[in-house]
Parts: sequence; structure tokens; C-alpha cells
Amino acid sequence: MAQALESKLISLSAESDAASLDSIDIGYTVSEILISIARTEAESILLRHWSALSKDRKFVQIALFLSTPALLRLAGIAIDEHAEPRSLFEHLSMTWGIRHNGHGGLQRTEQVHALEPYLHFLDSHDLSALAENCDRRGWFALRRRLLDPLMPDSRWPRTRLELAREMDRALDRPFPMDFTLDHALEAGLERSDVMETLATWLPGQPSAAGLRVATDIIQHLGRRDDVGLLELWPGDDQIALAAAVSNSRFTAARRMIH
Repeated sequence: MAQALESKLISLSAESDAASLDSIDIGYTVSEILISIARTEAESILLRHWSALSKDRKFVQIALFLSTPALLRLAGIAIDEHAEPRSLFEHLSMTWGIRHNGHGGLQRTEQVHALEPYLHFLDSHDLSALAENCDRRGWFALRRRLLDPLMPDSRWPRTRLELAREMDRALDRPFPMDFTLDHALEAGLERSDVMETLATWLPGQPSAAGLRVATDIIQHLGRRDDVGLLELWPGDDQIALAAAVSNSRFTAARRMIH
């Protein structure tokens, strides 16, 4: 496949329209092949044909994906010299194979670092895709430092403050926070973060809804030692509190068995 790609690029090396190069019919697009073959081989091909490819967004994105020193330097020049550099980052998550079956997506933290100078060019969809891929890889600290500041309206809570705000919103919702909590854990929060946030939040929630939200959280994630957090509820209905504590102890004990 790489040999077929090379021969096509050699025959069209004088082609000034890089977009037409990417549409060469050799079974896959050129960009798909470049992210699927060995990194060193892909770098070598890009370097040999960079003059024909450097003005097309897909190949600039592939250079960043491969993130070798030589390609990062060339990509940086292409971006700096482009009249509309933002356009070079359109649909980046698609080019990189993020959220697409059959593609590895992000594989090395260096790939995220390669985007650091250009993250302000990415749209919300691509930022979200990058963040999700970082979460799947366990790169929580990297995501928090580089991506979270650019995603103030993230769908799922990624910090204790965001989690507390979700608890506030849950007061007016009839359904439990189970789905939100599961995604918060996937996004890098720890179970201890949830319980410590609850311990800070609950004393300011005297309503029945406050007790309901706290009970839902304890029954979904709590252990027997966490059930006592419900005693922090400042409401007056001691019968409701006793029932919540009793039910939560039973749920926690059953979870320990299974």
C-alpha cells in the first residue's frame, strides 16, 4: 500500500492542488494511508513531497499527528504562512481518526502537545473529541491543563466545582445523577472527589430534594463508611433522613456482597 502511495505521489509531485492528491483512488485516501503505516515511513513520504502537500489542511494535520521534530517544524511554517490558519484545522478529529471505528486516534501524549500552540483554532467538536480521547487514555492531567480551560461548557463535570454545580441542577430534576456520575469518573474525577464534594455541598441543602440527590449519590457510589454523610443534611424531616440512611446502608451492604 505504501509503495502504491509513493508511486502515485511521485507521478503527481508537480501537482499544485494538494486536495486532488488526497482523492487519489488507491483503495484509501492518501491521508488515511499515512496515519495507518509506520510512523517513520509516513514521515519519509511526507518530507519528500511536502512542497506539493503543505497547503492542504489534511496533510498539515497528518504532519501534526505524526509529530516528529521535522514535520512539526514544517507544519508550523505552513500554519504561520497560511492566510487563514484556522481553516487548516477543520475536521481535525476526523483526519486523526478520533471517534471513528478502525482508527487508533491519539496514541501518544506528544500528539496533544503538538497541538498546544494551535488549540485556539479548533472548534468545540474537535476539542471535545480530543478531551474524550485523553480520558480514554488516562491522560487526565494533560486534558485538565490544555483542554479544560477551552471547554467551560463541557457536558460532563471534570472538577469538584463543576460536580457541585451538577448537584445544584439535580435538585430540579426527577431522575438520579447516575449517568452524570459515571461520566465524571470516566473524565478523571475519583470516587473520593464525589464524596468530599457531597460532604461540602449537603450542609447547605435543607430541602427534601437535597436529601434525595445525596441519597442517590450514596446509593450509586457510596460504601458503608460513606452512608454517614447523609447525617450532614440540615433538614427537619428526621423520618425521611432515617429512611434514607437505612436504605443506603442496605444498598451499600448489597454492593459489597456482589
